[in-house]
Amino acid sequence: MERKRILVGVDDFKSIIDSNGYYLDKTLYIKQLLNEYGINQTCLTLRQRRFGKTLMLSTLRYFFDIDEKENAYLFKDLAISKETKLCEKYQNKAPVIFFTLKEVKGTTKESFLKSFNKILYSEYERHSYIKEVFNKGELETFNRIENRVGTADDFTEYLSLLMKGLYDYHHIRPIVLIDEYDVPLNTAYNVGLFEFVVNIISSMFSNGLKTNENLEFAIITGCLQIAKNQIFTGFNNPSINAV
Repeated sequence: MERKRILVGVDDFKSIIDSNGYYLDKTLYIKQLLNEYGINQTCLTLRQRRFGKTLMLSTLRYFFDIDEKENAYLFKDLAISKETKLCEKYQNKAPVIFFTLKEVKGTTKESFLKSFNKILYSEYERHSYIKEVFNKGELETFNRIENRVGTADDFTEYLSLLMKGLYDYHHIRPIVLIDEYDVPLNTAYNVGLFEFVVNIISSMFSNGLKTNENLEFAIITGCLQIAKNQIFTGFNNPSINAV
């Protein structure tokens, strides 16, 4: 048997499995997640750095994402694969939105907008096949974000527009996975732009996650529970999953 590798700093689930790396099997978290969270619910998971937050979300994406059916083999030797009924019902059956905000940084409003454009366009590009379901106005917004020229107003509609398009295309409620929500807020606070950035993120969350009939469930990760009154009261307060 080939000796497994110890991979340092790799947070993509597929890369670890395909590279024969050591993986601490926590996939039964998927069963716990499905038992605890229902339709239109949001969970804020708080962990310190290097606690596996991004790897957890990456694992969830590969398990649930309808566009990752060819990667179902990744789970064949893991604990969740023994939950055959659960896998038959949920594995690769839903559209998934997965993005991280950990690289959204800046020192001016313009540099923050440029950073938002760089990070957020990837999911629009990945799901560009849903363009056919949009009307003219929605398509214009979609194209601006996909072309990395989105405005602050575009980002407030980022989640709700993508969720609507995925639901209209697949007729299945999407799952939303957001990593490191607090990084841009920390950075913005230190350069005096907290209100500007918090308004974008809180509006994005509120428009996308507040009693949205297109949402299956959402998982948000971060290190700190920042500005709860400003960020999270815009939608149904999430359950807090802390250490």
